[in-house]
Amino acid sequence: MSTIIDHRTIRTNKEDYGYGRTPREYNETKSILRSYNLIWFIVGFINVVLAFRFLFELLGANPYSGFTQFIYALSYPFATPFRSIFGVTNIATAYFDWSILVAIVVYLLVGYGLIQLLRIIKPITRDDPNHRMVV
Repeated sequence: MSTIIDHRTIRTNKEDYGYGRTPREYNETKSILRSYNLIWFIVGFINVVLAFRFLFELLGANPYSGFTQFIYALSYPFATPFRSIFGVTNIATAYFDWSILVAIVVYLLVGYGLIQLLRIIKPITRDDPNHRMVV
């Protein structure tokens, strides 16, 4: 059996970060993708806090518990604008708060809208995250 060995010399341009991209273009794309991730992180954090609040109210968690008070205090600024949209349904000693579900959906839509706005302002192609840096 014979083995074929291919010796190729790849010459890279030190000014090029891969596939014809300049360092400036590469850094812009990287900062745009970091902005996307930051927006989704903030939206995800807000939604997780609101989901905890919803579950605590639904399951009738002890409002004097330290963690419950922490979640209620943390989620208060995000839940307050939606408080008067719907009434609260009482279930024995628990509450089903419809407004928190609306808040979660609204924050998801706001995050999605911000991402779409960034895509309109600074569009990037689908292949941009896959580009490698050549040094």
